[in-house]
This record gives sequence, structure tokens and C-alpha cells, in this order.
Amino acid sequence: MNQPIIYGGIPSSTLWHGRKTISYQFDNIGYQEEIESRDTAKELSVKLGVSIAMADGSLDKKEGTLIKEWIEKSIASYTDPEKIKYKELFNNAFRDAFKLSKSGNLFYTDIAEEIGHLELIDCEYEALDLCYKVMAADGVIDPGETKAINGIIDIFNLEKKDAEKIRDRNILGINQPNLSANDLLQTLNIDSGSDPTTIKKKLSTEFQKWNNRLNIVSADERNEVQTMLDRIALARREYD
Repeated sequence: MNQPIIYGGIPSSTLWHGRKTISYQFDNIGYQEEIESRDTAKELSVKLGVSIAMADGSLDKKEGTLIKEWIEKSIASYTDPEKIKYKELFNNAFRDAFKLSKSGNLFYTDIAEEIGHLELIDCEYEALDLCYKVMAADGVIDPGETKAINGIIDIFNLEKKDAEKIRDRNILGINQPNLSANDLLQTLNIDSGSDPTTIKKKLSTEFQKWNNRLNIVSADERNEVQTMLDRIALARREYD
């Protein structure tokens, strides 16, 4: 057999010609699948927001308005036909979740697990952010809402520090002068059943964290940070 002459790494004639079929399994989802999964995550986030709003047994008008505003923002970058389609989809999710909650058949655990199965970590953080926004919308920290949100964080298995940043950002504007020490502990994800020494230590950590923010926040937020410091200081006195 005559060997072909090679010019610059390219043979002058074909060495072999044939066809072979190769199957390959892609473990990652495709581009279109990811888009669909993200839209599903938004739909589920709406339901999750409603479940948090209804944790105290009723849907406050401010909570409902906030969820609807979230829907508008979430579809802002869509094309006009897509906006019509997904606005209807998300609004239906809102109404369906409300009806299920009224009948006692809406469970935040099930919804959070569905979002978790999508394996889109940024969507989990977005859902958590919506939940905290809903909790803070009526200006009241409800123990039921706080407990549900802490449960969602556990289901998502999110980084504690990242979850705390989202929490702190959203609870700044809450104006609840009669907030009990136990409710504050729950909001800060401190187990009220812990021994007093542990609780006081965690409250001191929170106090230091918020105190460090006094000089880096805007003038408008400074009073809100100071309010949080006062709340923590009062709660800490109960364990002196």
C-alpha cells in the first residue's frame, strides 16, 4: 500500500472513510429546559409567597400587593406575548394557592421541595427573598411566618450567612415596638429552647453584627439599624 504524502499535517488522500453512530448522555439540562425550569421556579415562588402570607391565617392587603408587584418585576424582561402568557400563569398560581390555603391544603414544605428539585440555587435565593419580603410587608413579624421561612431555609439547604443577609435586608423596615423577645429570637433563627448562656452569646453576636453596620448604611437606614440594636439589647437583658 502506497502511503499518502503529508503536506503541513494534511494527507494528500483519504486514509479511511466510514460512518459511526455514537450515543452520549448529557447529565446537565439543556438551554430550553433551564428556561422552562426557571419559569416553573417563579410559579412555585408565587405559591410559596402566598403560603408565607397565609401562615397567620389571613392575607394582608400589603402582602397581596407585594406578591403581585413581584410578578410584574419577574416578567419585565419578557417579550409582550410572553408577558401576557406568564402574567396569567403566575396570577393563576396566586389564586390557586390562596384557595388551597383557605381549605388547609397549601403546604410550604411541599412547594419548597419542588423548587429544590429544580436544582437552581439562584432561584432558591430569589424565593427566599420573596418570602422575607412578604413577612415584612405588613410591618409585623409573625411567629408562624418566621417558623415557615426557617423551615424553607432548611429544605433549600442554603448557606447560613447568605440567608441571614437576605433576612436582615428585609426586616430593617419592620416597625413593631411590642415585638416579644421570643419572636425576635425566632426571627434571628435563635432557638429559644437553648440554654440562657447560648442565647445571650448569639444575641451578642447579632448585636455586634448590626452595630458594625451603623456607619456603613445610609442615613435613612441608620434609624432602622438602631431600632434593631435596641430590640436585641432588650432581649439580651432577659438573660442577664
